Amino acid sequence: MDKVIFDTNAYRDLAPGRTLDNLDKILVRIRKRESENDIQALMSPIVTGASTYLLA
Repeated sequence: MDKVIFDTNAYRDLAPGRTLDNLDKILVRIRKRESENDIQALMSPIVTGASTYLLA
C-alpha cells in the first residue's frame, strides 16, 4: 500500500468557491479512487515546504 502525506496546505486550492456539500462529494470521489488504487492518505499539521510526499 502506498501512503501519501499531505501538509495543511494540500487542499487550499480545492475549497475556494465550493459549498460544503460539493466538497463532500469531491472528497468521496477522491477517497474512492484512493481505495481503488490501494493508497492511504495521511495528514500532517507540519508544513515542510513541499506539500506532497509519496512513501512506498
